[in-house]
Amino acid sequence: MADIRPFMSIRPEKGKAAKIAALPYDVYNREEATKEVERHPQSFLSIDRAETQFPLSVDMYDDKVYERAHDTLWQWVEDGTFLTEDKKCYYLYELTMNGRVQTGVAACASIDDYENGVIKKHENIMCLGYSYWYLAGIILLLCFLYICFMKKYFGLHQST
Repeated sequence: MADIRPFMSIRPEKGKAAKIAALPYDVYNREEATKEVERHPQSFLSIDRAETQFPLSVDMYDDKVYERAHDTLWQWVEDGTFLTEDKKCYYLYELTMNGRVQTGVAACASIDDYENGVIKKHENIMCLGYSYWYLAGIILLLCFLYICFMKKYFGLHQST
């Protein structure tokens, strides 16, 4: 059985969620994402497509792109754009699109369970030289933020 645990999410401040919410990063090419970030600098694309803040000569996988995403996220936490929940929770969600219902849960999970196949892999992910713990942390952080947006726009329910 998988070892899963609740976590304290980071979420947009209530009045800023609509400005931060963005389509998924992979529906934009670099040019489209750059234009969207220029129009809406508080869009979450400023974090998950941080290469938009650099000239095209900077590779999207360059370390400074990841550093910019990190710095932007924590700047938004410091200035109150994002808030950290007061208690650990499991986050349940249900999405309905084109008549199809998808239900899920977001929680912290054991990296060992992931590596050993106890947790079904969403997709094959290359580590790109980062430790698995770093990779798991990034995935979980993006999951936390994604869940916060889903709560606002698709009626996500929080359970403790």
